[in-house]
Amino acid sequence: MEAIKSAAKRALIYPAFTLLVVGAAGIFWMSVVVPKIVELFEAMNVEFEQATLALIAMSEFFSEYWPMLLASILAIPVIWIIARRNERFRLATDHGLWRFPLLGRIVRGGQMAFYINTCP
Repeated sequence: MEAIKSAAKRALIYPAFTLLVVGAAGIFWMSVVVPKIVELFEAMNVEFEQATLALIAMSEFFSEYWPMLLASILAIPVIWIIARRNERFRLATDHGLWRFPLLGRIVRGGQMAFYINTCP
């Protein structure tokens, strides 16, 4: 039982680390690189297209509200852990996790392995 849990956790470490690195790179680009590029293009009096204006707005949002974004990112796992103590919330989220395309297969497999190993 512990071997299955540990193997599942090890299997999720790499995707979690990759997601963390990609997210950090995105935040760095939005808060540091994009504003410098915008300054350069504004000095050249270049007109921006709608997609570029949306990217600039997102970059300004990151630059202005980064403390709130960081606090939100740190608070989400804490809130999740506390909320999972409630049985109705846990059942609803487990039911929802079963329906996710890739994650659902992992959750179902883990729960079935748990059931098969523990039930007579």
